[in-house]
Amino acid sequence: MTVTMSAPALAVNTTFAQFAQQSAVRFVSYQAPGGSNTLTVNDGPVFFIVNAFGPPGIYSALLNISASSSAPITNTGPQFEQVGWGGSYSFTNEGVNYLTVTFNSAIVDINCARR
Repeated sequence: MTVTMSAPALAVNTTFAQFAQQSAVRFVSYQAPGGSNTLTVNDGPVFFIVNAFGPPGIYSALLNISASSSAPITNTGPQFEQVGWGGSYSFTNEGVNYLTVTFNSAIVDINCARR
């Protein structure tokens, strides 16, 4: 009989891309009251920063988000939290799609300035 021992697989979190707004103007609007919300960004200008796939660099891109949740909202003090988000977001530039992500049952934390 032969017994083979192996080390368990290790999970490693790797940042492969990041983004930052190109201006100080907010382009996300989130309405906290109630139990159902949508989150939409149309052509928000961002810098798409590639770290681990494709040629590394900083690229001008447009961020588009479409998501919704019907779950209740929790006020956690300085922010609001809502679960159950489903939708997608993408980073594009003149017909080039850098990255598209779809998600389901996500949690969104929104820092809100109280008005």
